Amino acid sequence: MLAKGGLVYNFGTKKADPENLIAERKANFDYFVGAELGLFFIKDMHKNSEYYLSGGYMLESKSIFGELGIRTFLNTLYSRR
Repeated sequence: MLAKGGLVYNFGTKKADPENLIAERKANFDYFVGAELGLFFIKDMHKNSEYYLSGGYMLESKSIFGELGIRTFLNTLYSRR
């Protein structure tokens, strides 16, 4: 488990829609805190992969987010002899 925190810039804008309970959103910086769980696999010395689940809370916009994904790492320094 990995604790995360950082700064994100939101590019999009959205007009307020009180009927559907949607607040106005302007382009600005937003801070987040969260956690990540990952399962790392070592296939060989050249190619490794990781399955991860990440989630967190955006402090300014008061919203939660989640990610599910796969990362692939290539070891370019490894040379086969």
